[in-house]
Amino acid sequence: MHPLRFYVPELSPGQCDLPEDQAHHALHVLRVKRGRSIIVFDGRGASAPGTFLSIQGKALCQISGPIRHDRPPLVDITIACAVPKVDRAATLIEQASQLGVSRLIWLNCQHSIVRPQAAGEKMKRWRSLAIESAKQCGRNYVLRIDPLTEFSAALEEFQTAKKTILWANPRAPRSLSDWVIKQLYPLLAERAGGPFALMALIGPEGGFSRREQDLLGAIPEAMPVRLADNILRVETAALACAAIIAGVIAEETGHGHDKTAVL
Repeated sequence: MHPLRFYVPELSPGQCDLPEDQAHHALHVLRVKRGRSIIVFDGRGASAPGTFLSIQGKALCQISGPIRHDRPPLVDITIACAVPKVDRAATLIEQASQLGVSRLIWLNCQHSIVRPQAAGEKMKRWRSLAIESAKQCGRNYVLRIDPLTEFSAALEEFQTAKKTILWANPRAPRSLSDWVIKQLYPLLAERAGGPFALMALIGPEGGFSRREQDLLGAIPEAMPVRLADNILRVETAALACAAIIAGVIAEETGHGHDKTAVL
């Protein structure tokens, strides 16, 4: 039986309280028994084994082993995309988390239709969903979800930091797979230092506007890439990017990348 996993924002030796939502899930949904082995993680790469305790209706974890920290991912993937319609954003978040995406930026594009409020219920629900997805898939980093961000601001951040920018364009002469095989994989094999950071831009259903395309075209480092022969929905395009890159990470990880370190 695999240990149950719970999110705890701050880990330290000894006892730690489970947050209210995690405690409710443990006590009233899963009905976890006192003494059950569990894993707690802080969403920033740290995790530790522990024992579940319930004292006067309060859920706690007694840390029973070393706190370990996952090393940073080989590729720090940011997906910046328009918000999908209906409930498809939830699907995007769940699966992006499983594929190891570090950060999701909701883009406010000229053709965007859905524009959620930064402090609204949708954002709260999406961030809770990111935690639940990390619990389920065994990931100790929680997907960061940024509120609605102007297209130009997201672009400027990565351009200023001199990070790699890819943008999905169905008419691009080069496919993402070709770029990954011929450029990303050799970079990872030879890399030294921290993760390789990149941002993949996905436009809304109406595509990037002419002005947005001009902004991208003015950045020499911004690479248009083709994802498929068909027109993809926003969430499909975002997950296609993540899955192609995740495959390369898995290949490189299989060549001896050490995942964790003991703190």
